[in-house]
Formats: sequence, structure tokens, C-alpha cells
Amino acid sequence: MARAVGVCGLVLLIWGTISVSPASAWEDTRLFGISSYYVPSADIEDDEGELSTAGLTAGGVVPLEISPGQVLVLGAAWQGLLVDYRDLDFTWVGTDGKTYSEKDLPHSLHSVSLTLGYGVEFDSGFGLFGAFIPAVQSDFEDVGSEDIYYMGGVLGNYRVNESLNLLTGIYYADSFGEEQLLPGLGVQWELGSGLSLDAFLPQFFNLEWQACPLLALGLRGRVVGHEYRLSRDMPWDETVLKYSQVLVGPYLDLTLADNLYLRLEGGGAFSRTFEFREKNGSGNLDDGDIGDQGYVSGAVFIEY
Repeated sequence: MARAVGVCGLVLLIWGTISVSPASAWEDTRLFGISSYYVPSADIEDDEGELSTAGLTAGGVVPLEISPGQVLVLGAAWQGLLVDYRDLDFTWVGTDGKTYSEKDLPHSLHSVSLTLGYGVEFDSGFGLFGAFIPAVQSDFEDVGSEDIYYMGGVLGNYRVNESLNLLTGIYYADSFGEEQLLPGLGVQWELGSGLSLDAFLPQFFNLEWQACPLLALGLRGRVVGHEYRLSRDMPWDETVLKYSQVLVGPYLDLTLADNLYLRLEGGGAFSRTFEFREKNGSGNLDDGDIGDQGYVSGAVFIEY
């Protein structure tokens, strides 16, 4: 079972990489977790107004060993985004002839995803891993086929030794609105003295120091966000919200009980986009850039 757990961990790395979620660091072997983050109000650049965002995620995976060195992984996750607008100064006329303003903007958006993953590890130290993740991303007022987005990836690894594992792969995602087929390079490296590096670029990195059995300190960076389809035609029949940002900051992990952990985190939010636009066209209401801001985050998770 030890090898199976290792295979599962790498399949979960793919899940964290291509799901691009607010809790995207499922790089290890997490059975279930709940996480949240909050970014206070920041100015909308080149426009009037401010907005703040809060994210909440709950999800997990179950590994099923189908034979020695082979694991089937099933998972599910829900992600919620809460938005608070302040002093926005714009109006527009929808295709229905109605005039829309700040009060008509969505305040809560959701993503529900399923995960199907498979991994196999060979005696030579090579492994092959893949995952497929369909998701429904919208304001959930009139859910339909237009709300479905698809993500997936294939990743290979070579275990150099017990301390170093090298990874490379390619993944597809349209969760930010554009179809993307991107390469990636990663490493899982036990550096010694309790220090470890877990990264898959360009999506996330995680540098951690295990100070003692009950406490770990780390530095973490990741991309979070989604494209959400909106049910109202404001101002187009297919209006979507494109939301993304990069979160970078230190964290502290406390062991609460066997395999149960609490994470406290804070840092900076950069490269922030919050844009209402036409899904299959060039129309957009503004440039969608939001000023940099700090963030706070917390999580509780269970590992194998």
C-alpha cells in the first residue's frame, strides 16, 4: 500500500495543478479538507469603485488500489466565491432592453467538480499519471450545459531516489474561459533537516520546513480563479465573469490530532482580474484589473 499512496499523491498533484482552485495545494495525500480565504476591498483600476472577495472550498478524494502500483482516484469538490461591491459607477442595457447596474451583479458564484484519476508506478522508478475533471461553474440560477467546463492532464515522473522525484507533463483547462494546453515542470524534493520543496510550475510552489512533529512552517504560491457563466443577459446573451489572481504568502500548519491539521496563512494577492465579458466575443465592460491587496486564509484538512 505504500507505493499506492505515493501514486495517489502524484495523481492528487495533477488535481491541484489543473483544478486551479482556491485550495489548489492538494499536492500531498489529503483525504478531505475545508479551506477559505479573504481579500479586503481593493480599487478597480481605470474605473470607479471597489470590491472584496472571499472564497470557500470543501472537497476530497478517495484512492482505490486496483493492483500493486496502480491506483484509481475518485474525488469531488465545491468552491464558492462571495463578492462585495462598493461604489461601482457603471450601467448598461441588456439584450432584453433593461438597464442593469451594481445591484444586478452576482454576489455568489459556485463551482462543483468531479475528479477521475489513474496512476501507475513501475519498478524502474518511472510513473504515469492522469486525471479528468469536469466542473459546473456559474451563479447556479439556471444551470445548463453551457455551465460545464473541462480540465485534464497527463503527467510522468521519475523517482531519482527516496528524496527526489522529478515530474513533467501537459494539461488542458478552459476554467479561465480560454482553452489552454500548457506544459508543466515539477519537483518533489526532500532537502534534509525537515525542509521540502513541492512545486509544479506554472501553477504552484510550496516550500516547507517541519520544525517539529506538531508544527510546520512554509511559503506557498498558487493561481486561483475560474470563469463563471451568468444566467442573466447583462449585457449579452452569454455573459461570463472571469476571475483570477495569484496568492503568495507564508503559512503555519498545526497538528490537531493524528492526520488532522490546521493551516493559517496570509500574504499578498497579485495579478488580479475580475472582468465581466462576452463569452464568445470581444465585448467587455471594463479592463477587469483590480489593485494588489493582502489576504488571509485558513484550512482544516485530513491526510492519509
